[in-house]
Amino acid sequence: MKIAILGWGSLKWDPRNLAYEGAWQSGGPQLPLEFSRISRDGRLTLVIDPTHGEPVSTLYTTSTLLSLDEAIENLQEREGTSSQYIGFVNLVNGETHTCQNADLVEWTPPCAAKSRRQIG
Repeated sequence: MKIAILGWGSLKWDPRNLAYEGAWQSGGPQLPLEFSRISRDGRLTLVIDPTHGEPVSTLYTTSTLLSLDEAIENLQEREGTSSQYIGFVNLVNGETHTCQNADLVEWTPPCAAKSRRQIG
């Protein structure tokens, strides 16, 4: 399974141990983002905020991990959070996980992102 990582903010410029290959690409879906959370170290953090966020185009790259569970665990470790705050969409089997005030990302196979852009 190919896994795309959607990202914004520090995930791009400070990926730390995020297992990915290639450069971050523009063309990810627009998500309602806003500086609506204060991180553990006191910084204002850009998060998905359906109430106050403005549509912002996200970036994407490809995970080097081959299973969704491993990719979620890798992102969870990078963010210092739990898996309940990692959202994803699996276009192979239709499984989804969303959460209120999600910390980071939704996951989709790269071909699905291309298909969505072509459709509109």
